[in-house]
Amino acid sequence: MLKVAGDVDFDGANGGRWSFGPDASLETLGSGGALQSFEVAGRNLGFVAAGFTNDNFYLPELVIGPDGRLVLRDQRDNGNQSAGVSEALYVDKLVFSDSLGLIYLNGVDLYYNQLVGSEAQIVPEPATLLYVALGLVALVYRARARAR
Repeated sequence: MLKVAGDVDFDGANGGRWSFGPDASLETLGSGGALQSFEVAGRNLGFVAAGFTNDNFYLPELVIGPDGRLVLRDQRDNGNQSAGVSEALYVDKLVFSDSLGLIYLNGVDLYYNQLVGSEAQIVPEPATLLYVALGLVALVYRARARAR
């Protein structure tokens, strides 16, 4: 098991070709709501078996720790970007330690076979939640202003 307390970032050709055993797990330790980033590095093959191998950036298990917020990023070409298609993350088992954990796709494709948690914990864009929260604040402010 590899436990990560901060961001996961790497650079260079083949930088994403880690070799994990079948029972290996990468666990983010949770961040009390703070964002942790994770550089993805797999060839984006779509949802096919070839993506879920050590020949591609593949994690047998990814655990989002308690109250964890993980943002996926594709800031570097780790040797698997092609024809304008970003790299992707392949995970056999995606686990949320609790109902507070979230993973933000941030425009990156995530492929998984098993989910422990809720699909609602997989958020397309981190900014989406910010805009929703700001909209709610504006509505509350407007309602209070009218009530005066």
